[in-house]
Amino acid sequence: MVGKKLLSHAYLEIGMIEIFGGCFIYYYIMNDYGFSPVSLFGLDPELGYYPHPSDVYDPNLPGNGNSNWGNPVFKA
Repeated sequence: MVGKKLLSHAYLEIGMIEIFGGCFIYYYIMNDYGFSPVSLFGLDPELGYYPHPSDVYDPNLPGNGNSNWGNPVFKA
């Protein structure tokens, strides 16, 4: 049977440690890929442009290789 002590240990103690560890590793890995932790907040409401299926990512091109970049028809 599951008691109050087991539930509190599993969800409140161990669960909080796992949540902290998971968030820490997420931000650590994203930082390795060039995304600072501060820049990751607020990305969800940011709008962009749908790329053409044949587009290839190239950071040296305007719009990072997105041929639909700047076209309001393809605005997300």
